[in-house]
Amino acid sequence: MNKKSFLCMLLIACFLMCGVPFDAYAAERATPTLFDPDTEIENALNGVSDIPITKSMLDGVSAKISDKNGNVVEDVHVDMTIRKVASARSVADTMYVATYVARSNKTDSGTTTRDNVVATVTVTWTDVLGMKNQLVNVSGGWTVEDDTLSGRKVEYGSRSLNGEAYAETEKIYSNSFIISPEDIVGYTLYAKSTATIDSTGNAITLYVESKITT
Repeated sequence: MNKKSFLCMLLIACFLMCGVPFDAYAAERATPTLFDPDTEIENALNGVSDIPITKSMLDGVSAKISDKNGNVVEDVHVDMTIRKVASARSVADTMYVATYVARSNKTDSGTTTRDNVVATVTVTWTDVLGMKNQLVNVSGGWTVEDDTLSGRKVEYGSRSLNGEAYAETEKIYSNSFIISPEDIVGYTLYAKSTATIDSTGNAITLYVESKITT
């Protein structure tokens, strides 16, 4: 074997060896793509969940339609489903994929004003034993009937057990999104999506937070 061939084989071996932990990390962060978002929405609407949905899980969840002045026009019901997934990082950790669905179908009597919009948010996190759970990603979007949306944004972050908070906000330029932040950890992880319905100027806001922690 000549020197050039030996170096090539050595490089290939290095890539293969380095690829093992990388692939495990990539699988961890890409796990939500293994699930069909439409299926998760249907599961939420039909009460199908790996873990029974309790009142305490929904206590920190809210959705509303607000007018241009911030007045609440409608409180919107939120449905929820959770998938429980084995973590690729450690057998001691568990990953959860929680999907929340808020459906508004508001018609003002005697007018043509209508806010017919659905907002969804999926929060994926690794439930690490202890206080520092890891946010994997936040995804979701909006569907609207015979209308357009603007002013879309998503806030996401964490809270510690003593209430200290960390947040980031991103503008969204389409009706769907997936955000994979780095190094966001906390006892509670949360996300808030907002979009304006152009025909009415009203905005739909969906706020969700993780409630399964060990």
